[in-house]
Amino acid sequence: AATASKEYDKLAELIKPQEKALTSEQKTQVKTLAEGLITEHKGSLYADLASLALAKIAVEDNDLVTAATVLRRVVETSTDAPTADIARLRLAKVLAANGKVDEALGLLGAAVSNEFEASYAEAKGDILLGEHRLAEAYSAYQVAMTAVGKLNGQENAMRRSILQFKLENAREPGTGANPLAETPSAASPPVEAAPAAEAKQ
Repeated sequence: AATASKEYDKLAELIKPQEKALTSEQKTQVKTLAEGLITEHKGSLYADLASLALAKIAVEDNDLVTAATVLRRVVETSTDAPTADIARLRLAKVLAANGKVDEALGLLGAAVSNEFEASYAEAKGDILLGEHRLAEAYSAYQVAMTAVGKLNGQENAMRRSILQFKLENAREPGTGANPLAETPSAASPPVEAAPAAEAKQ
């Protein structure tokens, strides 16, 4: 375990957010460290986190097929619920970017803890907005706004501002009206309520 911890610390240092993109040499180091952790510590949290790192590099290289394969493995095999939730969220985004919208939305319909509820709903809204399904996107963003209101933290105000902007983008163009008002299911007015999942994320 001590060895795995040291190896993961090296990996985490390489993939931490930074201004410049990773070089080819650094990406090779990430892949080597991650694959070593996955092979030598299969079934451990370190292996799951290493897989998330591999998927991140794959997304940066626009290799969405590899990213989806790696993330799906974490979703299906991880015994750590939060890690599986993160992997599922990222997998949904990768699938949507690769045109598999229905599958992505299906993944985002999974039951998750309060910690991830807002991120899942926001991602759902983003995907639906990209498909020009405005009423559904608006509804998803409302759910995200309500979920953010259940959380504590200084970042919530900024999160609410971003979601409010997205809500405005999901309104019917040229009308300023809530698109839900045009549907029979929109009897109730929008709920105004005040983490962010990682990503590439």
